[in-house]
Amino acid sequence: MRVLVLGNGGREHSLVWKLAQSPEVEKICSIPSSDAMFEINNYVGIDGFGVLDFEPIVETVQDLGIDLTVVGPEAPLVEGIGDVWEAKGLKEKGHYLFGPSKEAAKLEGSKIFARHFMNSQGIPQPRFVEFFNASEAKSRAHYCHNEWDGVVVKADGLAAGKGVRVCDTLEDTLKAIQEIMVDKVHGDAGDRILLEQKLIGEEASYIVLCDGKNFVQLLPSQDHKQAYDNDKGPMTGGMGAFAPARLITPEIEVRIIKEIVEPTVTGMAEKGIPYIGAMYFGLMITEQGPKVLEINCRFGDPETQPLMALLKSDLATVLYKAAQGSLEDARLEWDSRTAVTVVLATKGYPKDYKANTGNKITLPDLARDNVHIFHSGTEIEMDQDYYINSGGRVLSVTAVADNLSSARNLAYSLIGPHKGGVYFEGMHYRKDIGAKGIKHEPPN
Repeated sequence: MRVLVLGNGGREHSLVWKLAQSPEVEKICSIPSSDAMFEINNYVGIDGFGVLDFEPIVETVQDLGIDLTVVGPEAPLVEGIGDVWEAKGLKEKGHYLFGPSKEAAKLEGSKIFARHFMNSQGIPQPRFVEFFNASEAKSRAHYCHNEWDGVVVKADGLAAGKGVRVCDTLEDTLKAIQEIMVDKVHGDAGDRILLEQKLIGEEASYIVLCDGKNFVQLLPSQDHKQAYDNDKGPMTGGMGAFAPARLITPEIEVRIIKEIVEPTVTGMAEKGIPYIGAMYFGLMITEQGPKVLEINCRFGDPETQPLMALLKSDLATVLYKAAQGSLEDARLEWDSRTAVTVVLATKGYPKDYKANTGNKITLPDLARDNVHIFHSGTEIEMDQDYYINSGGRVLSVTAVADNLSSARNLAYSLIGPHKGGVYFEGMHYRKDIGAKGIKHEPPN
């Protein structure tokens, strides 16, 4: 099997790493290339165009005889790469795509579409109001704060995970509306917004792989979205994650599947837009049970990194079956241990960080099978043999151990300027990744 992954971030690095382990895979490629991925056996990096350049992607798939294309980021899906696949008849020619159609990807591409879809299926979610102009949103914000414990302001379109503001005061809500709808800090993504009821509880991530009618679930995980410790600061693409999240008890997982996943997969199929691909549910576990904060149309980042570190099954075979619409008998086998991923970011991220790039990265010699470093914002310095930081999120330091405390300790022991540590000047990372999960761990 020849496999292509679209994207070259930390999520995609972990996917390429895991896909390459399949005995069925003879060649693994990515668009664009990644310097770090060249360390993976049978890897081929492809450059000259990006993940939104559909015509050269299609030509590459046909020229190289790619059997399975896996889409990492959301933008190509929302922009309609699935529809291009359909129009070109690539599936009939043996070139399968693991990713939804443009219409199905609206679950992430339009927060308003997703909310109305969930309403139609009776899926538990917060109360919400949609707005098309800033003045009306500002006038109704008073009402929302009077009715709810707090307000969440969301840009309708894609904003790289940064289009959400959690507001405890009316002043914060009005500021968020101004920034998103008037100042256009997220561009056209903020033409429409949602004001949502702030839910009280603990967040979790739940990802399933879908074939249009069937699904198989990954381990529950937890992300850390805000930039600073104790969930403070601006929203980011994600500063760390761990799996499994024992906040999701077997009883809660049954409810997630019955009340949320099944109605979503079935409902999309009944509406004539069957969903093929990874479906990500951002959940709040409230006193009343699980409720949906968001649905994304792809693997989570950084949740994918600890999940791939724990997955024992052949990922390539499972994704190929999903793309073919034949997941009926698929089962996933998992390592019984825990994985923690700590994201190292460039100083200034998620805001202005570019002036702080270009620094040499010191990496340890990883001769252990329970430690992995996945690259997102790195490149090899010209004519040198070392990496430099070139993006906002730079590295995902991932450690596997018998329990959450041990995995956290191992991950953090690898970070810093000490001998054998991961380090670059000005790096920023949260010191509390996984800490909130310890209270849910079983006693030793």
